[in-house]
Amino acid sequence: MDAEKLLVPLLAAQRRVLGERHPNVIDTRSTLAAVYQGQGRLEEAEAELRELLIADLGLYGDAHELVGGDRRKLACVLLQRGQREEALALLRENVKHGHSPLPPREECATLSADPEIVELAKGVPRKTDPE
Repeated sequence: MDAEKLLVPLLAAQRRVLGERHPNVIDTRSTLAAVYQGQGRLEEAEAELRELLIADLGLYGDAHELVGGDRRKLACVLLQRGQREEALALLRENVKHGHSPLPPREECATLSADPEIVELAKGVPRKTDPE
């Protein structure tokens, strides 16, 4: 069965029972965004990731690693959509808060292949995203 067909009703139930800002809801939304990205539905992935970033900033603040991961994931989608300057701005924000602009694993080859992003990452250790 298609992952989206499982995730959409799960997300609706989680929102109803747990509320919009519950960590399980945020995790499911992140997974749904990854599904959209994998299907090439980048506009939907971007919208989901933007909302996740806002939610995680409200819950955890700039310094939390989840927020750094959100920025990287959104930057990856933005690069895939041709919005390089906005992606770079997000990644610079990551560096400002001590997060690497590069993913801890090959989740986004688009980021790791960009020379300016690799240069930006110098001196900032890669951390494993808590997932």
